[in-house]
Amino acid sequence: GNSELDQHKSAISSFQQAMVMSRKNERLQADILKRLGTSYGAIKNYKQSDKSFEKALAINPDDYLALNLYSHELARRSVQLEKAKTMAFRANELLPNQPAFQDTYGWVLYKSRSYKEAHEWLGKALNNGGDEMPTVLEHYGDILFQLDEVDQALQYWQQALEKGSTSPTLEKKIADRQLNE
Repeated sequence: GNSELDQHKSAISSFQQAMVMSRKNERLQADILKRLGTSYGAIKNYKQSDKSFEKALAINPDDYLALNLYSHELARRSVQLEKAKTMAFRANELLPNQPAFQDTYGWVLYKSRSYKEAHEWLGKALNNGGDEMPTVLEHYGDILFQLDEVDQALQYWQQALEKGSTSPTLEKKIADRQLNE
């Protein structure tokens, strides 16, 4: 609950206690490690974040959620993008047609400056239900902006706002007609 409320320090403490209690259950440990990876990333303890995700993937290398979350974390930080690309693609192979996973792969491509490929993958995400997801809509707008389709980008940014985006930069993008990265 603490991680969902963005109280990541408290969440980390609880997850660490859960790890001690789950010593004989690898599946549960992997689930806890994924959550630890996300919470450590949220408080910018990137070393522990990466370590947690790596441990989760050591338990199950084909854990599509761990692959997706870890690749998303790396893309958010714009680091190890080739690794992120490989993991995000694998997550999409393991669980195809998931808009959140397609968004992550598209976002990794975006961060790698592969805008045309990113456009393709975000288009897939939109077609698979991502048109109801503010993050997907905003990312698609960002890609359109990079492809010099500013008016269309504004439309998608506006849709993201209407769908309840909590992005701290979205309103500024719309007002300025510019990316604010």
